[in-house]
Amino acid sequence: MRPLIAILFSLIVVSGYGQEDLLNELEKAQGEQTDYAIQTFKGTRVINGHSIETKPGGALEFIISHRFGTLNSGSYNLWGLDASTIRLGLEYGITDQFGVGVGRSSLDKSYDAYLKYKLLRQSSGVRSFPFTLTVLGSTQYKTNKSGADEGLSTSDRTSYSFQALIARKFSPGFSFQVAPVLVHRNAVDQNFFVNDLIALG
Repeated sequence: MRPLIAILFSLIVVSGYGQEDLLNELEKAQGEQTDYAIQTFKGTRVINGHSIETKPGGALEFIISHRFGTLNSGSYNLWGLDASTIRLGLEYGITDQFGVGVGRSSLDKSYDAYLKYKLLRQSSGVRSFPFTLTVLGSTQYKTNKSGADEGLSTSDRTSYSFQALIARKFSPGFSFQVAPVLVHRNAVDQNFFVNDLIALG
């Protein structure tokens, strides 16, 4: 009986040493990994603007967006509701970092398309990086045939925008994003507008 107990005890000790080695290897491996920030925002949009997030690869989303008029337009216009415009859109994730989208807006009866790519990702660990950078390029085509848009050429009806979406997730409850954007419109009324507009969201 004693030899059997001695054998069992030695197996337990060897197993304990084996587990200790395994734990050391796991801790070492964890120290060498890179952890990426996830869900900096809960969706691909922040109100009506794009966020740094992209759709997961293979995911398709149908989006209905509304923009309303000014609140100070009073009860007659239902505080801006009567002046609303709507956009119907589809977003598709080609990969987890690269997506495309198309849409149609009631404003100027316009169609749009965009490409969105998550270029850099906020991370900690071996490869630490302080923020996420997503770039976005889009084009829009107005089909409105009335008013100032009547008689415009195809080129004059087209506009483009380029955005750099830069965000950092500070905690599970707080993320911050800046979004510099360049908008180029091929044809504008030069008395009121310019072809190139730079803005910051």
